[in-house]
Amino acid sequence: MTVEEVKGQGGNVFNHAAISVDGRQAVGLEQKKDSAAAALEDETTPGAVRGVAANRKVLAKVTIRITRDQARHIQVFLDKAAKSPPNYNLYHSNCAEFCEAAMRAGGLKAPSDMTPGGLLNDLKKLYPQP
Repeated sequence: MTVEEVKGQGGNVFNHAAISVDGRQAVGLEQKKDSAAAALEDETTPGAVRGVAANRKVLAKVTIRITRDQARHIQVFLDKAAKSPPNYNLYHSNCAEFCEAAMRAGGLKAPSDMTPGGLLNDLKKLYPQP
């Protein structure tokens, strides 16, 4: 399983967090319809689970060895979220928290971060990289 921080798009200065299992395309939670004003004003908007385009610059990533059972639970979480996405809120239901929830669905320890950069930094502490 890999969690990555990718370069933000548009006005997103916090970047974007995404998660992948078994080499599949990384996915993350985003606003269904981009609205920087709604995000900054702490408005909850419909969310969408979307794949990360291959051309987006990966700024950091953490790869964690997991069991097949953990991978299955995480993928089930991701598949359900793609079909019925949670709402998005910059402050309490964002891409970093989505990755954390996916990890917890697989029985993994996950920090509680608000930003992709904070998430990756804390994951590197929890799961030291070679």
